[in-house]
Amino acid sequence: MRFAALLTLATTLLTPLTLALPSESSGQLQASPADLSALAAKLKLKVNRKPGKGSTCPETKNPRRKPHSKRLYTDNQITKAFMVGATYAANDRQVGEEGLKFPCGKNLMEFPIQEDNQEFKRGGTDEIPDRVVFEYTKNKKEFIVKYCGVMRHGPGKDFLLCPE
Repeated sequence: MRFAALLTLATTLLTPLTLALPSESSGQLQASPADLSALAAKLKLKVNRKPGKGSTCPETKNPRRKPHSKRLYTDNQITKAFMVGATYAANDRQVGEEGLKFPCGKNLMEFPIQEDNQEFKRGGTDEIPDRVVFEYTKNKKEFIVKYCGVMRHGPGKDFLLCPE
């Protein structure tokens, strides 16, 4: 009997406290930016076209940047930068798409390819003249990429194609 009385008393005292605590309604359960990135990370990366040949970027003397000598990239170096850039993009971590005029497709992205053969991680790209360019499309399950080519920052804001 005492137990029942204590239980009734405890329920009476704690019910107003429990009802006063905030709770989430279904209208408040929206995806945060971190959740959206997690969703993007679940997109399967599908490659429609990989690099197959090396490319040679021409020597440039850009007044806005330091001069860069002619540079040959192997297909392995290009593939490495392409795959890292495509993976970044599939995970919603874009590096660049400066209104690229590249004869490849409509939705284009670029990713730095470094002269020292190291993988670009994060940071400024002003001192990295060369880029791997790829076209992308996506649907609910896949992020689909197609290799387009390599380009170099040229004079002014121009880009120069680096032929295969």
